[in-house]
Amino acid sequence: MRAILGSYDSRLTPAEYSPWLTRLMREAEDMVQKVHSHSSEMEASIEEGIHELLPLHVDPS
Repeated sequence: MRAILGSYDSRLTPAEYSPWLTRLMREAEDMVQKVHSHSSEMEASIEEGIHELLPLHVDPS
């Protein structure tokens, strides 16, 4: 990982760091949003599956 980042460091001038980091930050934020959305969908799907397999039984007494 350090080698990859080091290769970017050697190619970028100081003026290019800010736009590059801004772009990386946006990409990271987009990825986090996608992961959050996917995990919410998976959680809903799992809950639905649990309710189908283990329906709640209410004791009438």
